[in-house]
Amino acid sequence: MARTEELAGRLSERVRIEVLPEGRGEAGEASAQWRTLAERWAAVEPVERVTASVLAADTRHPARRWRVTLRDGIAVQLGMRLVWRGEALRISGIARDPARPGLTLLWVEDPAA
Repeated sequence: MARTEELAGRLSERVRIEVLPEGRGEAGEASAQWRTLAERWAAVEPVERVTASVLAADTRHPARRWRVTLRDGIAVQLGMRLVWRGEALRISGIARDPARPGLTLLWVEDPAA
């Protein structure tokens, strides 16, 4: 029980997962409106730039990055975005830790950085 309460206390940030649906509008134009898939409580932690680059094994210009922990129950995929504190962030990584069942870890970054 203590472990559940400890986790619940860490999930203190409200986040929104959004998807960009493929399809056409009424006039046949490409639809470019993000749609909310889910809203959840999450833990959001900044990730050091060097650590994030090593984890992602990339050579891109380092961006502002965060690690987000949320409960399972959402089919999160790359290409979706996470909105946190009014800022739209690109989902750049998804993992499930076998040592922490029931949780999804996301790595998100500021696409403008």
